Amino acid sequence: MAADPKPAARIKDPDLMRLMHHEPTRECCVTGSTTQIELHHILPRAQGGDDVRANLAFLHRRVHQAVTVNDPVALKLLGEYIWAERNDTVAYLVYKLGKDRAVDWMRRRLMIEEAA
Repeated sequence: MAADPKPAARIKDPDLMRLMHHEPTRECCVTGSTTQIELHHILPRAQGGDDVRANLAFLHRRVHQAVTVNDPVALKLLGEYIWAERNDTVAYLVYKLGKDRAVDWMRRRLMIEEAA
């Protein structure tokens, strides 16, 4: 397995972040909750993840905390959602990391076995 990539210059978009924080239809993609919603960078900022919609997901605060501390159940649920519902995110990861690294990263980080 390849190591996670070193961060490249990332896109920072404070306007998009502000807009998304105030979206009226914010819902946790794992639980469906509409309270205590936070934005999560799927590819972490520390690994070069951009402030673009394809790299962002709404998560309930507790789910976000669980994902942040690498809880395997939360990561698998997030991975299942991304694989089933977020083709834009999969395409973003392939664009950002390259196909082989994206597949490896999705398998390790999000436990997506179908990634290939």
